[in-house]
Amino acid sequence: MVAPLKIGNNDTIGAGSVITEDVNNGDLAIGRERQVNKKDRSITKKKN
Repeated sequence: MVAPLKIGNNDTIGAGSVITEDVNNGDLAIGRERQVNKKDRSITKKKN
């Protein structure tokens, strides 16, 4: 992560990603070359 930035609630960050922009709630952020945020694509764990 490259500060300063904001990470929202229920986000998923791709392993090995370099995050350079804010990530909104519930988004999936992947950034190997240029960061891409996918709106409402985060995965939520189900409770047993």
